[in-house]
Amino acid sequence: GWDAWAIAQMKVLTAQDRLFPGRDHLHTAVYRYEFEERAEGGPFAALALDRDFAGVVAVAIDGDDLEAARTWCARLARREMPVVAAFTQQRLIMSVLEGAPSAEHEGSAGSTSATHILVLGFVDGDVLAVWRDHVEPLLAEVPVGFASPFLRTIPGTDDYVDEL
Repeated sequence: GWDAWAIAQMKVLTAQDRLFPGRDHLHTAVYRYEFEERAEGGPFAALALDRDFAGVVAVAIDGDDLEAARTWCARLARREMPVVAAFTQQRLIMSVLEGAPSAEHEGSAGSTSATHILVLGFVDGDVLAVWRDHVEPLLAEVPVGFASPFLRTIPGTDDYVDEL
């Protein structure tokens, strides 16, 4: 199925040196949309990628408590982060994270890993300032497995290459 095709394509892209050799692949999984929280006037999550947001904040909340995650996400949603969406992992495709099976292991497609809720918050304005002033202070309120801000790339430029 799709998982086997994705693993095969990753191997082809790697062999053709079409990935970013300066970066490590950590995790690929299939997620299911669970809910979204929006600030007043915020777009629906399904439209967020068409809005040219300055960046995104990704937080993996350990566990499977969707109600607690919803309450936390509602605190994130504000003018500077007008839409926050939550997803649950359905299948792990490949990962090099500790304890998770990787694509190198026979039959790893479709396996599961530790339970977490993936939260994506779309940021207007200064991504790093929103991270520092609004997101970081709230991270102590949830069990975090991973959390990071990401800046939007600018197609056709080499912006940020010196920071890789």
